[in-house]
Amino acid sequence: MRSLCIIVLVVSFKSLLSAQLKHDYIWIFAGNVDTMANVEGSIIDFNGDKTTTYYQDVPDKIHGENISFSSENGTLIAYANACDVFNNDFVIMENGADINSGPMHDEQCPLGGYLGLQNTLMLPDPAGGGIYYYHRRIEELEFNVFDWTLQAKHTLYSYIDIAENRVTVKNVPIHERTNHTSSFVEAIRHANGEDWWILDFSQWNNFEETVDDTLMYVFKIDKDSIYFHHEQKVGNSQVLKTRCSVSGQSAFSTDGKTFAMFCHESGLDLYDFDRETGLISNYRHLVIPSTYRTSGICFSPNNRFLYISNGDKLWQVDLEAVSLEDGLLLIDEYEPGPGLTANFAKMQLGPDCRIYMSSTNQTRTLHIINNPDEYGEACNFLQRGFELPYVCQPGSMPNFPHFRIDEDEVCNPDLVASVFEFPVKVVKGLDVYPNPTSGELTIELPEVMSGQLVITDITSQRLLSQFFSNAENFQVDLTGYHPGMYTVEVVGEDGERFMERVVVY
Repeated sequence: MRSLCIIVLVVSFKSLLSAQLKHDYIWIFAGNVDTMANVEGSIIDFNGDKTTTYYQDVPDKIHGENISFSSENGTLIAYANACDVFNNDFVIMENGADINSGPMHDEQCPLGGYLGLQNTLMLPDPAGGGIYYYHRRIEELEFNVFDWTLQAKHTLYSYIDIAENRVTVKNVPIHERTNHTSSFVEAIRHANGEDWWILDFSQWNNFEETVDDTLMYVFKIDKDSIYFHHEQKVGNSQVLKTRCSVSGQSAFSTDGKTFAMFCHESGLDLYDFDRETGLISNYRHLVIPSTYRTSGICFSPNNRFLYISNGDKLWQVDLEAVSLEDGLLLIDEYEPGPGLTANFAKMQLGPDCRIYMSSTNQTRTLHIINNPDEYGEACNFLQRGFELPYVCQPGSMPNFPHFRIDEDEVCNPDLVASVFEFPVKVVKGLDVYPNPTSGELTIELPEVMSGQLVITDITSQRLLSQFFSNAENFQVDLTGYHPGMYTVEVVGEDGERFMERVVVY
């Protein structure tokens, strides 16, 4: 009986710890427009009962290099834009200035951010008490008529002491090899549940290096230090060309067993990953049509689907299909909306089990996949479907690992309130007019039916919910609704779902 009690206590303690792993619960975006004197920040907060957003005045913009770290309980500790490290009071942390110091820092940081899109990570020290900040220094920026390239010559780390609220170690080189890519940096927890693997890559610039030099560099963080562990040849050298380096993205599956890379020029690369050894194997490749440069990639929480954004298209790959080619499905194509062009860019799985996607321009909306575990259109992808208080910079999206990888749920779908109490079938269109509207809205149903009507705002907060019976159409009054985008959803008694977006002005 005593042994059984100990086992129960251990399991309960592990459950308590897993409930607190909220290192990625605060996301920070920051930009400004000409009419604003200061930088305007937008916070996505996954703490509490549902996902919320709010305004935060911040001292500097955050471009593609966007990283933050919160406590196990979800309280912000630090964030960075690869120029400086800031604390939870949104001021530069002690000794946090001049991260990546050098000519490129001096040239680019006064303009509001460092170059690159996936070069930084903040990971907890397995020994406790601090945060390892892995970052890369860009040494060269080359332009010509047709292209521009970045070259990362130094791999560095800094260390943040949580108790002292200061950067205690800064800009320390950890790798002798130079010419790393300016993207594709990802991390996954070691199989022991404590240490971390960091994956980085060499850049094939077509001139100085040969194909044999296209390597994956693997770093390890353990309770003693951060250090280079081993290198390994990649299966596709094309993904490490300079044009891929400045535009691609990599991602791990939520169970850590699969690693993926995507570039618009070379396609999708998949590997099995061994969390014990840090080695990749079983290389697979899929060609995906693309004409755009900036791309994104993200796994669904259940690991069945892989989503790929390549500018004007969003693809879903069913990894349970007979082949990758058979599993490839076009989900949506970009539709122009109000404001600047907002093509599809980087992606990140949120703690609420939704996938968020940035744009290629400065906008105040994110694209969002509301149900990424569902096949095809049932994934409920909404262009410009998540609104921020203020604009964010092009391509800006935090680069978080899967902190809850060994837990039963890598994310918490309960953070988004379920609209309906029964299973939902494939989403279909709904006729609503006038759209935009400032008052009366007519909803035309596809047939005489009974069911439920729900209207939600951009943060999925339910504003109207009503049941109806034997109706073919009806009207709702949106007078008094704040200007913005709303979702109108109708679900029939058999679970068939109809949806449309409405703009209120």
